[in-house]
Amino acid sequence: MRLTSIEIKDFRAFKGIPLKIDLTDKGKNLLVYGENGSGKSSLYLALRDFLESAAKGSDINEFPFRNIFVKTDEGFIKLDFSDAGGDPDAKKYEWSEKKNDTTEPLILEIDKTKGFIDYKALLRTHLLHNESDSVNIFTLLVVDKVKGRED
Repeated sequence: MRLTSIEIKDFRAFKGIPLKIDLTDKGKNLLVYGENGSGKSSLYLALRDFLESAAKGSDINEFPFRNIFVKTDEGFIKLDFSDAGGDPDAKKYEWSEKKNDTTEPLILEIDKTKGFIDYKALLRTHLLHNESDSVNIFTLLVVDKVKGRED
């Protein structure tokens, strides 16, 4: 099972025409770079919030962070998963005001295994390294999450 497309509309920096990222080429990675304000963090948060919304419960169950300049409720995040083997779970999952697929079994499983590291987490990795002779990623990814230290 692999992510084959990401589509975002009226979420944070993405306003109006949906951003669609096609990832159908097998064996390819996605590198996102650009100027400040170009939407890199919005893409990151769209993916992270989509996957974490069911696990966090009512905190972000509703579609959050609608672009403030849009007056409609047409915003969405869509993730398309497919599998060469014809997996029955392979489909497009949507998170919007009208539809919430974030509690689907596949999304919940992906949430358990995902790894989102932002610049703050990378900085903590650097600081952990300076406190000892080796980097303990377990502390960064598991212990801090359990204690609620994601800042």
